[in-house]
Amino acid sequence: NIGDWSSDVCSSDLNHTISSNYIGGSSASCGGSAWTNNTTTGFYGIYLTIGTATASNIQGNTIQNISLTNTTTITGSKFYGIYINTGLVNVGTTTGNTIGHATTTGSISLSGFNSTPNSHIMIAGSLAFTGSRFENNLIANISYDGTSASTPAMYGITLNGNARKNNIYSIGTTSATPTPSIYGIAVIGSGGGELSNNFIALTGGSATNPTLYGVYDNTATGAIYNFYHNSINISGAAPTTASTYGFYRGSTSTSTYVLKNNIIANQRTTGGTGFQYGIYVATTGNFTSNYNDIFAAGTSSGPIGYYAATKNTFANWTAIPSDANSISTAPNFISSTTDLHLTSISLAAGNAALNA
Repeated sequence: NIGDWSSDVCSSDLNHTISSNYIGGSSASCGGSAWTNNTTTGFYGIYLTIGTATASNIQGNTIQNISLTNTTTITGSKFYGIYINTGLVNVGTTTGNTIGHATTTGSISLSGFNSTPNSHIMIAGSLAFTGSRFENNLIANISYDGTSASTPAMYGITLNGNARKNNIYSIGTTSATPTPSIYGIAVIGSGGGELSNNFIALTGGSATNPTLYGVYDNTATGAIYNFYHNSINISGAAPTTASTYGFYRGSTSTSTYVLKNNIIANQRTTGGTGFQYGIYVATTGNFTSNYNDIFAAGTSSGPIGYYAATKNTFANWTAIPSDANSISTAPNFISSTTDLHLTSISLAAGNAALNA
């Protein structure tokens, strides 16, 4: 059952389960050639409008092997893998969902849409309701194939809740011409929660001037977010004017953030007029960071961070004061673009900072 609205659209009741479905392909289990279609509206793989008293579940679904072209300039034409309009939902908490494919390049390919495309979101949580959980999901090999000078926005997960053990990588364009903004996880809302043990690796694909955010925060007053044991890597060739960020806290964010025991690396080649930041904190205050590995590849154009001002070196950053027990060393990932497990137990011989 595949189409512009391709799975269940539920009423405002609760405790639904959507599990073990395959959306995409031309034969069983998303096999065969890609499901190819043109559309003049948006695409929703799974769409929910439900209640909040008891959590519903989206578990073990696969959305892949899709080639979608939008043939209109209508604002609002977007691609969503899983879209939660309203409600409390556990997404992947018992069995993770797959959007895209672990190894097949362009498992979901998008093209057309309007000249200034709207956001394409693989998993979109309800921003009006708190407490949903997004865990164990694989989001990988998603491509935007448009060749015009467009500005697509592509998101792995948007949420107002909790994200744990998700693996997000290889989201980008197949042409150098577009200038995309790509977000691994975007946290928006006022509910608070925990982001832990997520892997996020972004390069922008073939785009020569992408803006990349490993984690993007734009949360509101009263929210408390704990950010623990995540691994983020930004890599690729130097953009011309765009900046990239391992962790980004927006100018309107007034929530409380605690960052501990994370690896946040921006190993993108420096150059051009943009900056390649490890951490960027546009709004100061209510921000605690320690016991991390924070690394950026350069100095003036690859600063460790920003906190009221650019911090070009790790010594500048720790003088905030922040990260007194952290380190700054290039992590040795199994793959900087697809597998952020480390090749050795410790990041630096004899340094147990991240185990504190």
